[in-house]
Amino acid sequence: MNPLILFEVLELPWFLLQMYAKDHPESHLASLLGRSLTATVITESTKDLRSWVASTTMHRGVSQHTHGLKFINQTEPLIHPPIWVALARQGRRIGVFGAFYSHAWKEAVPEQTAFYVPEKFAPDNWAMPARAVAYQRLLRLMSRLSDQGRGKVSARLLSGIAIIQFLLTRTVGFHFGDIRSIALRWRLSFLWSSKNLIGARLAFNEFLALYELEKPDFSLFVTGAVATALHSGINLHLNARKGGKSQAASRVSLALDELNDQVGMLLAVAAQRKATLVMTSGYGQANIGNDIHNNDKTLLNSTTRFWVLLEPERLNAWLGLDKSAQVLPSMMPHATFRFESNADRDKAIERLNQLRRIGDDAPLFYLEKDACCISIKTMPDEASIRSAMVRCRASDGTQLSLPINQLGLVERKRRKLTGEHSPGGVLLVHRPEFTGAVRLADIPAAAIAPTLIEAMGAKAPPNMHPPAWGLLQKFRDWSHKR
Repeated sequence: MNPLILFEVLELPWFLLQMYAKDHPESHLASLLGRSLTATVITESTKDLRSWVASTTMHRGVSQHTHGLKFINQTEPLIHPPIWVALARQGRRIGVFGAFYSHAWKEAVPEQTAFYVPEKFAPDNWAMPARAVAYQRLLRLMSRLSDQGRGKVSARLLSGIAIIQFLLTRTVGFHFGDIRSIALRWRLSFLWSSKNLIGARLAFNEFLALYELEKPDFSLFVTGAVATALHSGINLHLNARKGGKSQAASRVSLALDELNDQVGMLLAVAAQRKATLVMTSGYGQANIGNDIHNNDKTLLNSTTRFWVLLEPERLNAWLGLDKSAQVLPSMMPHATFRFESNADRDKAIERLNQLRRIGDDAPLFYLEKDACCISIKTMPDEASIRSAMVRCRASDGTQLSLPINQLGLVERKRRKLTGEHSPGGVLLVHRPEFTGAVRLADIPAAAIAPTLIEAMGAKAPPNMHPPAWGLLQKFRDWSHKR
């Protein structure tokens, strides 16, 4: 049985990968593309293309309808084990770093686990081994210092301070490579637009160090650095290839260069251990409207106004519950609350539905619920934004107006997104001895986990999607040639 490294690059589209390989024919990504089995990952639903949903489908080997997870930190029914749990239960030594909902399964992983670092939205800093706790703390902190939740200047300064503090509190010699690579590539730009990339580099370096130390049979590393850059810069990146230049375009270029470096290091490790490297994404991104603007300033100066819940304790107080709900880590502009009981949850939903937009009297919040949790997302209209007010419509029909800050909401502006989620993810399967590229048929996202489990000589749980037989046969052919 060969070791297997699963490298999940959230929202990476085929066209961007192929474009980078064409522009950089000597790159690691070009090498990977030319020496792999390749396929398109087919998403189950094109209506709910969200990272945590698509990743859960791939990791559990069941459809979204079956696993039922819709929002971050939703209570997970522990009946559909992810790929790493299924392998660990059958004696494979596993290492996990950054997988969505992995914190919910930490108690289910046997003692032979090599390392286990949950996602950055986990409710606490727990990680194993103990050396990884500092990284988890940093990544969780940086995930909360987004421009949406704070002012741009404060977010960037606090992120920069967090990175510097992290580097200085660790052994300088241990992080010398990190410091050198950051200084050479980004200099002090982590105070500006590259803080996510630096967090991604620090996380990847720790994953690689743990991998080389522990040498697990199966390992999984998840990165969202490319996805973050694409949302704000994919359109400008395409325009820059025609001769234009912009900060957002360079952000996408930096993200792809960082991905290329990471792939190069993984290819070297795979060659050393004779491991199989699998790189995948559940879906991709496309430029909005397929319109490549010729004037960078058009997009750089195009902003949108919205509200975020910056002070959830104020909304908690407004709900009027006997005991305040617990605010769970989430991804802006969503917010997640956990209540003491379903009755408290339903009371909160009733109160939240009383909040209406000024312009059309539509609900202010989009709500999703599960068990004792709800996930909310603000949906303000232009009239509400201009007045910074919302209506509260009581059950008896009376209405009053409330300022948004009384509810803990704060107005924010950001550059309009130019990248939107699109169906069809990438799948590349590489073996060190593989010398050509072979295109396979499209593969359902839910077929990835059972295929890889069976490829490692284990048995996929019976509730999982059937394996992708064409890809599985390739794995078996490799095994017979050994």
